[in-house]
Amino acid sequence: MLLAGCASTPLPTDDVNRSATLVQGALAAEAEVYAPVELRFAQDRVAQAREALAAGDHKRAERLAAQAAADAELAMARARVARLRAAADAQASENAKLRAELLGETP
Repeated sequence: MLLAGCASTPLPTDDVNRSATLVQGALAAEAEVYAPVELRFAQDRVAQAREALAAGDHKRAERLAAQAAADAELAMARARVARLRAAADAQASENAKLRAELLGETP
């Protein structure tokens, strides 16, 4: 009976690994440049989740892994938005330049 109870509560190892993978995704999305605060939160929480897992505090590890995953996803989203905004600004600038050339205006 006791073993059955332990077997039904999985270790949050997969959650911690998933959050670490999301942090790597945020790094690949250039979150260091565009969302450094969120990225740092995610990295710190992954480290804390690993420490909690090693200490046997599985509930805390699970909670921290979930928070790290959310922070990493937010960092990726903010990085994506910032890159899109920069691309839109560059395109708008190029459009203005072409418009001025077509109309014979000088900048």
